[in-house]
Amino acid sequence: CCSILYKVQKKLRQNEDITMDVNLVGSGSKKIVTKNGEGGTFDLDFNLILHRIPIKYKRDRLLLKRTIRQEIDSVVNS
Repeated sequence: CCSILYKVQKKLRQNEDITMDVNLVGSGSKKIVTKNGEGGTFDLDFNLILHRIPIKYKRDRLLLKRTIRQEIDSVVNS
């Protein structure tokens, strides 16, 4: 998960002039992650701490959310 978010971080900085930090929080940050059943999924929580945001995103937070989400989808599907 971290490698995906670091790629997103780099793309957002280059393409949209958005800078951010990625922080693992919750049980993942304490290294006590458990797996949900046999072959189950992991639940990891991350905070994206935005530092620099262009004015167009300050005016339209939904656009900011969509832009970040599209970058995540783009990295995951590549």
